[in-house]
Amino acid sequence: MGTKERKLKEKQARRDQILAAARKLLLDEGINGTSINQIAKYAEIGVGTIYFYYRSKEELFVALQAEGLALLNSRIEQACSVKGNPLERIRCMAKAYSEFSEQDKSYFEVINSFLSAPDIILSADLKAQIDTHGNRILGHVRRCLEEGIANRQFRKDLEVRKTAVAFWGMLHGLVQFRKLQNTIIESGQFGRYFNCAVENFLLGLKPLTKTT
Repeated sequence: MGTKERKLKEKQARRDQILAAARKLLLDEGINGTSINQIAKYAEIGVGTIYFYYRSKEELFVALQAEGLALLNSRIEQACSVKGNPLERIRCMAKAYSEFSEQDKSYFEVINSFLSAPDIILSADLKAQIDTHGNRILGHVRRCLEEGIANRQFRKDLEVRKTAVAFWGMLHGLVQFRKLQNTIIESGQFGRYFNCAVENFLLGLKPLTKTT
């Protein structure tokens, strides 16, 4: 390994070390309860080292969210690659989101922490970074909706972007209810509730049938 490659590898390892510490503190303390000093202490590095890689706490947390959204996008992309009609691919995307919230729980919680903290104000540049990842995911949904409209499987009056956002919002809200098993939701029955909600959403996409 050459000197240049070794230095790049060392820098990536340092970034990973910082992000791992930030992720742990973010999940334990929340965004407002976490500082650069705490991250540096937990990672056992100097504060200056963190500022060498990230200009602010907000930039660091955006990097964490970007990681999570990239993982989610990969899952959604894979779901979209399955053979079948738009309805089936949307079902697969819903399943992928549910699995992401369980199997990549720490990243899901990072994304959720941002959505749950409206008082965190990001610069236009940082917000644009998040929007880029979010729009990439929404793009998969939009393309399925557009295909469904084109082949008359979905209503032609659907507002595609709004419907795609509503779909993502519904999924995000639904997976929160996994915490209510043994209370509102019977033990082991979350999947049935989740699938019921997804099917009802899909039913609303279909063309209205005339009744006599």
